[in-house]
Amino acid sequence: IGLNGFENPMRDPKTEEAKRHIGHGVKIKMDDAGNIIIKRASKNAVYAKDVNGPEDSCLSADIQRLQGQLEYEKPVKMFDMKKFQQHISRELRRAYPDRRKLETQCICVVGFVKDNTEVLDMPCWIMIINIVALDMLKSKLPPTVIRNRAMTDNDPYYCGLSARVPKFGKKMPAPQMPGLHTPLRKAHSESDGHTGSSEDDYSRIYGRLRQVPAHYGYYQRKELYASKWR
Repeated sequence: IGLNGFENPMRDPKTEEAKRHIGHGVKIKMDDAGNIIIKRASKNAVYAKDVNGPEDSCLSADIQRLQGQLEYEKPVKMFDMKKFQQHISRELRRAYPDRRKLETQCICVVGFVKDNTEVLDMPCWIMIINIVALDMLKSKLPPTVIRNRAMTDNDPYYCGLSARVPKFGKKMPAPQMPGLHTPLRKAHSESDGHTGSSEDDYSRIYGRLRQVPAHYGYYQRKELYASKWR
């Protein structure tokens, strides 16, 4: 897939200038061993980088010797499959292998025209992912499947039909405020065999209903005449 596949009449001048500097770009292929070979076809500078440090890099020794800058019309190995296999063996000897770090080693970055320590600050760059290396990593270090964790009764959040009093709520003592509270009234009769444990559990959490004084919120009825509406 080339960058010059389709014409765009709405393309801005800066993009046109960057494309002229890129020229023919690079040619990339993969050999039978899974190595990625790259050849610079552009007359301007092209850089090969990775997203990891030098210790975890899978770039070949030739590219590291050139500090990532590719030579014109000279094919060079960019992704070294043998180094990647060594990194997998080293990681498997550890107590807790870091699979995510090995996955990032399968990614190579090719920058055009201008180099920068930050990939996002480069004027134009592409990312190449070695799918063959990812498949080999999957066979040697399968990804861990995280199953859904069982819900415990100590979860304080419930909804719908699963709403109930959690265990930590049953351990809470009922607040004692004499003179201002009355016990919760049960909506059922105690003679029907219902123990009312659910209401007792809720009363431990929410306390007791406050007793409303008889004189609070009640007013005497007064006659209202039509003349007062004016």
